[in-house]
Amino acid sequence: MLRSGWAREPRPLSLHVRSLCSATGEAATVKGSHKTQLNSSRQQNCCLCDLALHSDMDRGDGSIKYILSGEGAGVVFTIDDTTGDIHAIQRLDREERAQYTLRAQALDRRTGRPMEPESEFIIKIQDINDNEPKFLDGPYVATVPEMSPVGTSVIQVTATDADDPTYGNSARVMYSILQGQPYFSVDSKTGVIRTALMNMDREAKEYYEVIIQAKDMGGQLGGLAGTTTVNITLSDVNDNPPRFPQSEYLTSESIGLKPEGCSCDKDTNFP
Repeated sequence: MLRSGWAREPRPLSLHVRSLCSATGEAATVKGSHKTQLNSSRQQNCCLCDLALHSDMDRGDGSIKYILSGEGAGVVFTIDDTTGDIHAIQRLDREERAQYTLRAQALDRRTGRPMEPESEFIIKIQDINDNEPKFLDGPYVATVPEMSPVGTSVIQVTATDADDPTYGNSARVMYSILQGQPYFSVDSKTGVIRTALMNMDREAKEYYEVIIQAKDMGGQLGGLAGTTTVNITLSDVNDNPPRFPQSEYLTSESIGLKPEGCSCDKDTNFP
């Protein structure tokens, strides 16, 4: 009878995890006898995984030949046809491929006859935090009326993270403002930028450059970060009455001169 290391029912080949490691040093987990989960990594020259397939008919004399087929066989994963050891020979990146379905079989090395039925197993790539948040729509341009009440919504910025949102906090993004205080604030969860100062006067300062940071891992230490720029302009409102540059004007009706004078308004588009 064929045996399996993690399931109660018999399996054609048993899958053994010899060692699993990545550049982060995180341990992989095994999901059942024929489904294993590995860490993804973009680092070079690191041990990605070592798995071993074993047949109950293998007496260790080299008479059994193991073959591997399926997704990534011979390109991403190779098998030692004598020992059944499976190795990853390329870097594993979950953002490029999340899982591989492989098949293995034990053959009689002399005759090529199958010794056992073909066995199928799935390798799932476990995510690590290797992607920083990115603002795909930045830089941003926004306008808000001058003298707006504190808390007035200006614009919402959004950062996306290519890491797995279902695993840990690798894709959990928090927003903060690096430049633009005390005039503006940003909601740490939604990315909505709001006015934070009363009586912001266009006639005193019209343009603001705000820098927003998005950090994954929920904003915790060690998270990866990305930034974007938001250029905000205060639009004019009618908040300045017309003023005469002189308080008094002299006229001379006797020589036929008409009174001269003009009123000046600091507002734009409000004659």
